[in-house]
Amino acid sequence: MILQENKFLIKKGTYIVDLEKVDFITWRNNEKEEGKYLVRLHIGSKEATYMCQTIDDVKDLIRNWAIANGKVTEIDNEAIIWA
Repeated sequence: MILQENKFLIKKGTYIVDLEKVDFITWRNNEKEEGKYLVRLHIGSKEATYMCQTIDDVKDLIRNWAIANGKVTEIDNEAIIWA
Protein backbone atom coordinates (compact mmCIF):
# COMPACT_ATOMS: atom_id res chain seq x y z
CA MET A 1 0.00 0.00 0.00
CA ILE A 2 1.35 3.41 -0.97
CA LEU A 3 0.24 6.16 1.39
CA GLN A 4 1.48 9.75 1.09
CA GLU A 5 1.20 12.32 3.88
CA ASN A 6 -0.90 9.82 5.90
CA LYS A 7 -3.98 10.58 3.78
CA PHE A 8 -3.41 9.97 0.07
CA LEU A 9 -3.81 6.35 -1.03
CA ILE A 10 -2.05 5.77 -4.33
CA LYS A 11 -2.75 2.85 -6.63
CA LYS A 12 0.33 3.02 -8.82
CA GLY A 13 -0.41 3.99 -12.39
CA THR A 14 -4.17 4.26 -11.75
CA TYR A 15 -5.44 6.76 -9.17
CA ILE A 16 -4.97 8.65 -5.93
CA VAL A 17 -7.65 8.90 -3.23
CA ASP A 18 -7.79 11.50 -0.47
CA LEU A 19 -8.83 9.46 2.58
CA GLU A 20 -10.38 12.59 4.12
CA LYS A 21 -13.00 12.50 1.32
CA VAL A 22 -13.95 8.82 1.82
CA ASP A 23 -17.41 8.48 3.42
CA PHE A 24 -17.15 4.79 4.31
CA ILE A 25 -15.23 1.63 3.46
CA THR A 26 -16.50 -1.84 2.54
CA TRP A 27 -14.48 -5.00 1.93
CA ARG A 28 -14.78 -8.68 1.15
CA ASN A 29 -12.55 -11.67 0.63
CA ASN A 30 -11.17 -11.96 -2.87
CA GLU A 31 -12.83 -15.08 -4.28
CA LYS A 32 -10.00 -15.73 -6.76
CA GLU A 33 -7.05 -15.28 -4.40
CA GLU A 34 -7.59 -16.38 -0.82
CA GLY A 35 -6.03 -14.14 1.79
CA LYS A 36 -6.47 -10.98 -0.30
CA TYR A 37 -9.27 -8.48 0.20
CA LEU A 38 -11.20 -6.33 -2.26
CA VAL A 39 -11.78 -2.95 -0.61
CA ARG A 40 -14.17 -0.27 -1.83
CA LEU A 41 -13.65 3.34 -0.80
CA HIS A 42 -17.00 5.12 -1.11
CA ILE A 43 -16.85 8.80 -2.02
CA GLY A 44 -20.28 10.35 -2.51
CA SER A 45 -22.02 8.30 -5.19
CA LYS A 46 -18.69 6.99 -6.56
CA GLU A 47 -16.27 4.34 -5.35
CA ALA A 48 -12.65 3.38 -5.84
CA THR A 49 -11.65 -0.27 -5.64
CA TYR A 50 -8.37 -1.30 -4.05
CA MET A 51 -6.91 -4.79 -3.56
CA CYS A 52 -5.30 -5.33 -0.16
CA GLN A 53 -2.74 -8.12 -0.16
CA THR A 54 -3.25 -9.09 3.49
CA ILE A 55 -5.68 -8.62 6.37
CA ASP A 56 -3.09 -6.31 7.96
CA ASP A 57 -3.28 -4.07 4.86
CA VAL A 58 -7.07 -3.79 5.39
CA LYS A 59 -6.55 -2.88 9.04
CA ASP A 60 -3.85 -0.32 8.14
CA LEU A 61 -6.11 1.26 5.52
CA ILE A 62 -9.00 1.56 8.00
CA ARG A 63 -6.65 2.94 10.67
CA ASN A 64 -5.21 5.54 8.26
CA TRP A 65 -8.70 6.51 7.06
CA ALA A 66 -9.73 7.13 10.67
CA ILE A 67 -6.58 9.18 11.35
CA ALA A 68 -7.12 11.24 8.17
CA ASN A 69 -10.55 12.09 9.57
CA GLY A 70 -9.29 13.02 13.04
CA LYS A 71 -10.25 9.75 14.73
CA VAL A 72 -8.37 6.84 16.23
CA THR A 73 -9.53 3.27 15.81
CA GLU A 74 -8.21 -0.22 16.29
CA ILE A 75 -9.81 -3.11 14.49
CA ASP A 76 -9.07 -6.78 15.00
CA ASN A 77 -9.03 -9.66 12.54
CA GLU A 78 -12.42 -10.93 13.69
CA ALA A 79 -14.05 -7.68 12.57
CA ILE A 80 -12.53 -8.10 9.09
CA ILE A 81 -13.18 -11.79 8.42
CA TRP A 82 -16.63 -12.86 7.24
CA ALA A 83 -17.82 -15.61 9.56
